[in-house]
Amino acid sequence: MNAYRPVSLRLVLAGVLGLLLFLGGCSLVGLSPDESKPGPAPASAPATGAAHADLSFEEASAAYAAGDYPKALAGFISLAGKSDTRAYLYLGLIHVQGLAGPQNEGEAVRWFRKAADAGDMRAQYNMGVMAAGGRGAVRDLGEAQVWFRKAAEQGDAESMFEAAALYLTGQGGIQDFTQAAHWFTQAAGKGHARAMYNLAIMYSRGDGVPQDSAESGKWLNMSADHGEPLAQYTLAVRLEDQGQPGDEVRALALYRKAADSGFARAQFVMGDRFFNGRGVDRDEEAAARWFQLAARQGYPPAMYGLGLIFAQREPPDGAAARTWFEDAARRGHAGAMLGLSQLYRLGLGVEKNDVLAAQWLEGSALRGEALAQLLMAQASMGEMGLPKNPAQALFWAEVAARAGNAEAATLRDRIRGLVPPAEGAKALDTAKAFVPLPQEWQEE
Repeated sequence: MNAYRPVSLRLVLAGVLGLLLFLGGCSLVGLSPDESKPGPAPASAPATGAAHADLSFEEASAAYAAGDYPKALAGFISLAGKSDTRAYLYLGLIHVQGLAGPQNEGEAVRWFRKAADAGDMRAQYNMGVMAAGGRGAVRDLGEAQVWFRKAAEQGDAESMFEAAALYLTGQGGIQDFTQAAHWFTQAAGKGHARAMYNLAIMYSRGDGVPQDSAESGKWLNMSADHGEPLAQYTLAVRLEDQGQPGDEVRALALYRKAADSGFARAQFVMGDRFFNGRGVDRDEEAAARWFQLAARQGYPPAMYGLGLIFAQREPPDGAAARTWFEDAARRGHAGAMLGLSQLYRLGLGVEKNDVLAAQWLEGSALRGEALAQLLMAQASMGEMGLPKNPAQALFWAEVAARAGNAEAATLRDRIRGLVPPAEGAKALDTAKAFVPLPQEWQEE
């Protein structure tokens, strides 16, 4: 298990996605069937009239449901002027979505705040969303925390999750793992799959709760059963690591579920399984389909996988391979850099270019690709148009050998005698201290 679900990213996106998730697609948005039925009017509500300005709450909400937003807006404005607090949320929704004129997030915040101050749980959540996303006002995660906490205390599961996320990261001004665990637990109790996943991580690490692998496994399985793709993926990885009888079959089923949900890493795994025939019959076309799905989401390993498929075809499709290798390489994928180097060295799909071949090869080697490190050692002995530099060759051969490449160890021993002792000792010491550059695409 590598890291928490990226809850901070969820909060950053909340201003765009969270609102839509909570409001359920903007048709009597955010209201359950029972909630969408108008409740009793306050004592001050006016009698129903034919003019838009004299609409009852029932008529205004019906106009909203029917998509007659100008009529609904006029009705809700009139109702709000008579202190019918039920109108405030609708006015916020109309303004935030631009349903009856230009979008006005500042005005939306004004109405959401009035509804939230009146105790409307949905408006409190939406105030948290707006504050977290910097919509209608300056971004303020501390204010978002306040509103999410208020809605959470009224029982809203998504608000519980968001409040817990802010306690977990400390982005709301207070980092409190105990509070994070409490609110994740509350949300999980309401069936919130992502909260279940985060509880699994917290129990795995002992953050805010006692470290307990059994409890971690329980929440991870529950999250996977509730359809959280990252939990399905993580559980599959854990099952593969355990290697017990039957685990491989279950892991494959979990990867497939996560992939079918659109989870790019799982889609890549499915592509890799079909490409290598692991647990399934080898099927290059199926591999390409899964890689394509993940690549469209910007996942570099899948781009690299597509590059390999096109490069290894008979005859090779160098142009297509170059496109995918280049996309992945520009995102920092070491294997793709190596593949691109080979295309330039051989002139497959590109004009042969030893200089570019060497540049991409070095980039791959610097990011820890052991085969690229071996090839850099060979190139430094005068291959690929590079000037002969035995000391540099010794450095790269030692780096690759330390990464477990037996061929590199043999080359290192052969080169050592060609380098003056002091220069060779320096090259070997530098190799021992070598730390690969991070591959920018990699998850934590």
